[in-house]
Amino acid sequence: MTDNVTGLIWQKVASRTTYTQPNAINYCGALSLGGSGAGWRLPTLRELQTIVDYSKGYASLMMDTTVFSGEPANWFWSSTSKALSPSNVWYVVFNAGSAFTTSISGLNYVRCVR
Repeated sequence: MTDNVTGLIWQKVASRTTYTQPNAINYCGALSLGGSGAGWRLPTLRELQTIVDYSKGYASLMMDTTVFSGEPANWFWSSTSKALSPSNVWYVVFNAGSAFTTSISGLNYVRCVR
């Protein structure tokens, strides 16, 4: 799915499995969708925040459900490390529209971008 505002191409259906952040990076790097080849990567925090739909109610899936359907309203990894703490990484919670940090060994969902 191409975002006409940012020009980013998003993985339409996110992972159904949770990953550690290093494994999420590997998952995206190995992704090949519909013959579109390589180039997939884990989004930055700013990129991931561009798909939060703040018009949706708290505790619901705060994402455009006509574009991204059947998603878990849950935590999604970014590639952005916390300043001064590279073992902690930012993630976005799609049932609150908020961003937090956690250890790279935690388990979150993945939506890749290119």
